[in-house]
Order: sequence, then structure tokens, then C-alpha cells
Amino acid sequence: MLRWECYINEAFKVQSWVEIVGMMSGLKGDFLNNLPFIRSMFKKHVVVQGSTERITSVSEAQAYFANYIRPGKPTRLFLEEKLKERSRMQNRIDIALALRNVQSADRRTFVLRSSSSCRCTPAPQRTCHLG
Repeated sequence: MLRWECYINEAFKVQSWVEIVGMMSGLKGDFLNNLPFIRSMFKKHVVVQGSTERITSVSEAQAYFANYIRPGKPTRLFLEEKLKERSRMQNRIDIALALRNVQSADRRTFVLRSSSSCRCTPAPQRTCHLG
């Protein structure tokens, strides 16, 4: 793993810092619920911007991320769009899974109903004589 990436990973291990940055971001539950995704997007941003050399410590990584996620910044707006896309995709997946479950339940009900016309003869009852 590259040094700059290690600094970012170490920064995200500081729970108190993560919570503070999350509160300041204004993303509410979306921040913590999507933290691995947000961290990944940040790392991609660092590479695309050619800023890997700039991150020389954990505190540099923290400062850069705090600026990256600051409300009103272009990077933040881009991140919000990506989070919305991700949410829409997850909703589509959830709907597809729900429909599949309903269809599966409908098939099971159909099979049960269509097979209910079978008449099984009951097994003869055994009697037990105690002597």
C-alpha cells in the first residue's frame, strides 16, 4: 500500500475525528452509512487530482478530507451526486429482490394450490394393546 493511502486509512481509524467530520459534513446518516464508499471516492479524488505527494501525514490526510467534504465545495456536490446514484441503484436492487421474492412466493402458492387436488389416503391407524 502506498504511503499516502496509509495516512488516509490511519486518519479514518480515529473515530472521534470521523464523527466530527461527519457532523460538520451535514450528510447526517448518509455519512456513516456510506463511509467506506466515501473514503474510496476520496482516494480516487486524490489520485485524479495528482495530490498523492501532498498527503505526507495523517493530519494532512484529515485536513484534505475535511476540505473535500465541506458543504458547498464542488467535490462535495460531486460526492452528493454519487451518493444519490448509489442510493437509486440500491433502491432498484431492493425492489428487484422484493419482486423476485413475491414472484417466488406466488409460484409456491400456485404449486401448493395445484397440488392440493391430490387426495392421499390416510395411513391406517395402529392400535397399541397394553397387556
